[in-house]
Amino acid sequence: MANYNEDYFKPIDNTSEFISDMFGFIEENYGKCEDDEITCDIMNEILLHNQKLSNERVKYFHSINPSCYNYEEQEQSKNTISKPSIEEEYNHPKELTSIIEQLKYSNEDEIDNIIKRIPIEDYSILKIQLYKQLLNTKKELISALNKNPLANITNKQKEILRYKSILESLSYIQQEITEKEEEKKYNIIFVPNKNKESYFFEDLTNLIESSDELSIIFEKIISHQFLKSKGIRQLVSYDKLYEYKTKSGFRVLYVTMGNNNIAICSIFYKDKQKSTKIANNYEEALNRYKNNKTYIEENITNPDFLIEQNEFIAHIRTILENRNQYSLSKKNGVVTT
Repeated sequence: MANYNEDYFKPIDNTSEFISDMFGFIEENYGKCEDDEITCDIMNEILLHNQKLSNERVKYFHSINPSCYNYEEQEQSKNTISKPSIEEEYNHPKELTSIIEQLKYSNEDEIDNIIKRIPIEDYSILKIQLYKQLLNTKKELISALNKNPLANITNKQKEILRYKSILESLSYIQQEITEKEEEKKYNIIFVPNKNKESYFFEDLTNLIESSDELSIIFEKIISHQFLKSKGIRQLVSYDKLYEYKTKSGFRVLYVTMGNNNIAICSIFYKDKQKSTKIANNYEEALNRYKNNKTYIEENITNPDFLIEQNEFIAHIRTILENRNQYSLSKKNGVVTT
């Protein structure tokens, strides 16, 4: 690993959650890094960060129910943490190695076909391994020249170009798939509460005085534009739960239900909250969805349900358009919708 100052990995150290979108995180915090060695070092730090969080979560669940985990083994593993290898992170390393070997000796059309057969969720882990092999090949080339300036490095140069070509194809196909996903028409559903209103509306009433940005966020939700935001990430510790985060601190939590149905569970504002409080928001959002999942699934095509959803949207829009009047009514203890 190259030498870095003590602040270099602070964006990773200061993150209290799992980093699932590795490349999105790197671009957001480090920009477009052209140095393969630095990219690999950052990836390794992220993998180590996620492993530490995993160990901490195991410890927490063990404290709740010791019979569920062999904590002694986990604790021993935590005390001897090393940077996890790509094979440890990947569920089927033999398949990964085989895929890379196929890619190395295939033409452009064959490379595209091979990549398209790989599940998109495996693209990131494949990229990491390709970057590592590219870096190792570069090091071998430099080492050969250091030993003999006249050494024949043609094969190594071809191998480097090959890895770069594969990575370009992988990135292009990944972008192509992402764009197709963005073109899908989504059905936005606001999870209902017990008061025949939406939880989103309920949360909004506590935030109405906070910012004019709420109207923009709401319009992005009902127009599906928020799904194209770089602020989207999956909360891997919470089943199917996603977070849309704005730069000002607002966070919208939602669940992907399948068939392009998106269930909006909650909105809250993060202002230097402790990670435990944030975790409570995540848990509550997921419970809201789980408690209403059957009802939503059974009524997703029911005209009455769709009318109810339109009423939710109308109520939300009304308080946003009249937020000053609503804030005054709330202060006086009179809330009308």
